Amino acid sequence: MELDFNLKALGITIISAFMFLWLLPLGRVLKKKCRKYPPGVRGLPVIGNLLQLKEKRPYSIFTQWAKKYGPIYSVHLGAQKVVVLSSAHLAKQALVTKYMSISSRKLPRALQILTRDKTMVAMSDYGDEHRLLKQVMVADLLSSACQMHNRFRREEMIESLIQSIHRELKGQARLVDLSKHFKRELFSFVLKEVFGREVESIYVEELGISLSQCELFDIFVRDFIMGAVEVDWRDLFPYLKWMPNNKFERRLMEIEATRTAVIKAMIREQKQLNNDIPGEKAHCYLNILLREERNLSENQVEMLTWEAIIESVDTVSVTWEWLVYELAKNPKWQECLYNEIIMICEENEKDIGEEIVGELVYLKAVFEETLRKHPPVPLLPLRYVHHHVNIEGYDIPPGWQIAINAYGCNHNEEDWKDSERWDPERMLTSKKIEGSEKTFIMTFGDGRRACAGKMKATLILCTSLARFLQHFRWELNCEDQEYLEEIVDRDSLTMRKQRSFLAIVTPRNVCS
Repeated sequence: MELDFNLKALGITIISAFMFLWLLPLGRVLKKKCRKYPPGVRGLPVIGNLLQLKEKRPYSIFTQWAKKYGPIYSVHLGAQKVVVLSSAHLAKQALVTKYMSISSRKLPRALQILTRDKTMVAMSDYGDEHRLLKQVMVADLLSSACQMHNRFRREEMIESLIQSIHRELKGQARLVDLSKHFKRELFSFVLKEVFGREVESIYVEELGISLSQCELFDIFVRDFIMGAVEVDWRDLFPYLKWMPNNKFERRLMEIEATRTAVIKAMIREQKQLNNDIPGEKAHCYLNILLREERNLSENQVEMLTWEAIIESVDTVSVTWEWLVYELAKNPKWQECLYNEIIMICEENEKDIGEEIVGELVYLKAVFEETLRKHPPVPLLPLRYVHHHVNIEGYDIPPGWQIAINAYGCNHNEEDWKDSERWDPERMLTSKKIEGSEKTFIMTFGDGRRACAGKMKATLILCTSLARFLQHFRWELNCEDQEYLEEIVDRDSLTMRKQRSFLAIVTPRNVCS
């Protein structure tokens, strides 16, 4: 009897084990079927939604799809599955609440080359190296103490901007390229901040030529912005990575090699100047990095030096373009700001300074509304999902990617009524704090990867705009229809206007 019982127990155990092994895959399938994935945009076999996104401005199409599918949906980019978030509420979940599940990036080949495989702080994965490099950048360039120390350089930049436009006007109204003036003065200021001196030109031994400041701008800023939007079709179909794409690789490698040669030349010149000049060295960002060489590799010093330039110039100059453009389209707000400034500055007896800018309520509203309507980086770099994550009830499995559509978030009709209209008044309502929070979440990011340059950018833009308003009145050139439209450069990573902004500028002292 006992033997029979043991045999029966053994038989039941074996049968149970077989049933468990048989039901386990079935359970996984059922569990997978029970998961709720974001709604998908219908596309074609193999290529998915690529043909629908053939433009280099996907944020606009993503925003249109959000109106149809909701603020969270998925698209197929070849073999890649991407979830698009188009509301500040959902973006904040991804950036803050669920951050640790999606903190890494799977960069396209163009950015892998141009960032030297994530050595750029803004594109690196969250980890020890990222924290070290960001700490260096914040402590030595972007902190409150650094902003106080570099205030005199910002004052010099703004004064030089005002004087250069006065010289061009010669006391009368003229058509002026405001973008060119601001970009030139800003780039000159950033070079002084990084290298501690005026950099008019540099001889690059590897290239065998001397480069002017204008050529340096193209190498450090323009070429990167143009190259970053280049698409390597192998990124979309990873199983075809074995196939060559020589033209793409050659172009990106040329951009990277030229930038590397110039950065190396500027660092060598800086070291030589430090050796030639006895005593205390100039207080500048690069000299601080050179003192940290024991803790930083040569590659890291080079990339930190370049990143300080690109991130201080491009997005700030883009925002300036939209600020002066919107105020040219809206002369009522331009005069409103001017009246606010002269009231605080005692009838224009003194130039406005950074300590007063914080008191200008209308200026802050104009600044925030411009960032809302024209976020300088409309589509944030993709984030890779390395752990299963649930956002707003939707399951997103590992291997998928998440795109935060900053433009779509700032044009979400549930948060911003009549979102296509530029209306600073909305920032002055009782919901101003709520609206301001939404605006800056999508402009400067949020959480651990929030933009550390927010204070610096705000000081430069608000102070220069306020000072510009004190001295000039400007309006659109109505004979040029292109400037009456908001045409964005499709070949730029940032939301830059297709052409530099020209306006009819009149000195205030000759205004009727």
